[in-house]
Amino acid sequence: MAVALGGDMNCYGVARTFYEAFGIKTVMIGRMPVFPTAHSDLVERYYDADLLEDEPLLRILGEIDGKYPDKKKFLFATNDDYVRHVIHNKAAIEAIGRSGSAKSASGSRSANQGGYIVPTIEEELFDKLDDKDSFYAMCEEYGLPYPKSVVFDCAEDDVSSFELPFEYPIFIKPASNVIYFNFEFEGKQKGYKINDAAELREVMGRIQGAGYPGKFVFQEYIEGDDDSMYIFSAYCDHSGRVRMTSGGRILMHDRTPELIGNYNAITDARDDRLTDRLRDFLEKTGFVGICHFDVQYDARRGDYVVYEINIRQGRSNYYMTASGMNYAKLLVNEYIYNNSFDVKECDGTERAGDTSSGPKPDYGYAVANKPFIVSNVSRRNLIKAVGREKVERVPSSKFFWFQLAPYDRSLKNLITMSRLERRIMRSFRKYNK
Repeated sequence: MAVALGGDMNCYGVARTFYEAFGIKTVMIGRMPVFPTAHSDLVERYYDADLLEDEPLLRILGEIDGKYPDKKKFLFATNDDYVRHVIHNKAAIEAIGRSGSAKSASGSRSANQGGYIVPTIEEELFDKLDDKDSFYAMCEEYGLPYPKSVVFDCAEDDVSSFELPFEYPIFIKPASNVIYFNFEFEGKQKGYKINDAAELREVMGRIQGAGYPGKFVFQEYIEGDDDSMYIFSAYCDHSGRVRMTSGGRILMHDRTPELIGNYNAITDARDDRLTDRLRDFLEKTGFVGICHFDVQYDARRGDYVVYEINIRQGRSNYYMTASGMNYAKLLVNEYIYNNSFDVKECDGTERAGDTSSGPKPDYGYAVANKPFIVSNVSRRNLIKAVGREKVERVPSSKFFWFQLAPYDRSLKNLITMSRLERRIMRSFRKYNK
């Protein structure tokens, strides 16, 4: 079974994936009720406002293990805060089942039953990948292209005298989201397009004025429409070998300033040469579990650049399942049944290699390759936003709502989804200039 920390659309994607694989509910643990899981029939809900503290997390996980003592439980984190929290407590979480610290009502437990499986990396590698400065250094070492960047230290540097090695406009973002999202201030965004030095001084003044002590990455701004942006996800087994990948092209970003970087519509995409470079990076770094790259095609370079890696399934992870990569089946196959990888575990996949006709080389991993669109707005509204040609290339049977599964349409979820769609379209019309 799956246990997911957080209740947003990332958690909903996990719940849909496990439900479609095995017809089971996901146990959700959040700090407060949020859409789309607050009224979903796909999850069993637990809440604790102090979930990001060690004791409440371990206590709730112990209670759940006691309630389901005969089931192995896969633990998923659904945002960067939860990822760090889980990795920091990984040994203690995995010990819950081994130590028998949580027991069933009868007080008995088989040594081989229950407990948690935490298929992710250790803290040392997390720290390197989570920090944009060290991540880009690793990209340099392993040959992944990335945008030209320089690091600004908010605790030490003066923005008025800081010299940039490239021209405006630039894009700036926190080196570590985990630290940044603990600070609040007016006009806060996930990242900022900066047009000149005066705007940079104004934005960094607000960020430093809020007391943010960390680093910011200043990088070249790469021009491109929504569909120059891509996401690529990978499943890496416990030995660190990439076994399956899935790609998506962004059809529609959220235009609301504070939500820049969130996706409202994704369609299928494939580039085996890029995917093989990402695979090489992951295997050389020893990555384990599910990850998610944000990538953009830079027409000036004639190549992709990698912005970041998420050390978890992405917020929009249901696109993986829609493409044919049901990671619930992969996890269960590997960790429960101890079976070697079998591409037949997922539909619509093939071995990576040349996409032309004829024999294809076997690179040792598979590509989920079903056509799909996964969207937060209706097919009709998506056509209005991005054009008929981009939408109608995918049949309507392969059009999926991110946050509203056809088998989970409660009245409250329908009403909330309708309001969300209206907000998205208003924002698109207002900011799409």
